[in-house]
Amino acid sequence: MISWLVGQGVRITFETNGTVEIDFEAYPIYKKTIFALSIKLANSGEPKNKRVKPKAIANMVNFGLDSFFKFTIDKYLTQTTAFEEISEIASVFENPNIYCMPVGESRETIWHNDRAVFEFCMKHNFFYSDRLHIRVFDTTQGV
Repeated sequence: MISWLVGQGVRITFETNGTVEIDFEAYPIYKKTIFALSIKLANSGEPKNKRVKPKAIANMVNFGLDSFFKFTIDKYLTQTTAFEEISEIASVFENPNIYCMPVGESRETIWHNDRAVFEFCMKHNFFYSDRLHIRVFDTTQGV
């Protein structure tokens, strides 16, 4: 399916937490895809050794057609460890594109975090990514 889509000129982006190591030699079609690396940070509650797999991340960045990082943060994390964690994960890559979006599963929770995350992005020269589907549909299921 992926080979066919790529052959049709479709740009494929996989959103992944970056913990599964892809064998790019066995599956070369993945070299023609993009990876959105949504690496979990400490605020996820998962232990670091479970959420950050440097070799898996490096393979996607080095062998994929393109890649970028996307981190979900809140106003409290912007004031504490977010920059250090993000910098550590992305530091081994030259000029990585880094997007941050506010934590939130409803309009209200996004509203409580969006300004702090936006200011955090401005301060660190990251890209801000909103959660438009939640702003438009709020907590509606199936959107």
